Amino acid sequence: MQLIRFGVTLRLMTESDIERVRLWRNQDFVRLNMEYQSEITEQEQWHWFHSLDKRLNYYFIILCKEKEVGLVNLKSVSQNSRTAEAGIFIGDRDYLNTYIPIAATIAIMDYAFEELKLESLLAKIRRQNQKAIVFNEKLGYVFKERINSNYDYYQCVKSDFIALTNSLRKSLQKL
Repeated sequence: MQLIRFGVTLRLMTESDIERVRLWRNQDFVRLNMEYQSEITEQEQWHWFHSLDKRLNYYFIILCKEKEVGLVNLKSVSQNSRTAEAGIFIGDRDYLNTYIPIAATIAIMDYAFEELKLESLLAKIRRQNQKAIVFNEKLGYVFKERINSNYDYYQCVKSDFIALTNSLRKSLQKL
C-alpha cells in the first residue's frame, strides 16, 4: 500500500526495510528522543518486525522523490475506541528541517481519520523535546496525561486537526 500526498509517498514497511529503519533508529539524534534508548540489534529489530500485528499497526517508509528519509506510523489501532498512537522520525538529517516531516505527518493523520475512521490520535512525546511538542500542538494535539517522569501523551481529535491544518494543507498542495 502507498499513500501519495503533499509531495511525499508513504509506503508500507516490508521486511526488506527493517535494517535501514534500525540504522536510522540507532542514530543518536533519533534514539535519544525515544522511550527505548538502547541501540537495537539486528535480531531485536527482526523480532520486533515479525511480532507486529499488521491489522493493528501501520508502519510507512517516508519517501521524498523516491529517496527513503524516515518512518511514520500508526500503532495499536483500536476500532473499538477509534484511537491509535501516531509517531514519526526522520532518519536522514538532511530532511529534518524541511516540509517532509509536516507533509508525512498530515498524510498519515489524514489516513487515520479518513480511511481508518479513527476519532483521535495519541502521541507519546519526550518532555524535553520542545520542538516535537510545538510541532504536534500546531497539528491539534493537546496535553492529555503524564506517562512517566520523561514522557507525556498528547491527544488530537479530528475536528481540531482539520481546523488547525487548513492553511498548511493549502501550502503543501502547491508542492
